[in-house]
Amino acid sequence: MALLLGVGFLAGLITALSPCVLPVLPILLAGSATGNRRRPYAIVAGVVAGFTTFTLAAAALLSALGLPDDLLRTVAIVVVVVVGLSLVWPRLGDLLGRPFHALARRRPG
Repeated sequence: MALLLGVGFLAGLITALSPCVLPVLPILLAGSATGNRRRPYAIVAGVVAGFTTFTLAAAALLSALGLPDDLLRTVAIVVVVVVGLSLVWPRLGDLLGRPFHALARRRPG
């Protein structure tokens, strides 16, 4: 039993440090630091509902358009490779970021 608890704790620790959890972890911790006891559960439920809705909508859109199921995976791989290359070559990063400079210059209101 102690071995199972140890393995479970180690698996939870690795999961908490995995890259897909790291962007959500500050939101969860900030929500648990302020507010009542149910707020972290509401935050987790919102994140789960958001991911579920987006995934189902993307799958329905791909199905409705008659596109292959692997298209999103292929697009994601291409985006990750392009972002990686833009980190290796800053000139490429500047070129890819140029369309977004206009958004940074806009003032609210």
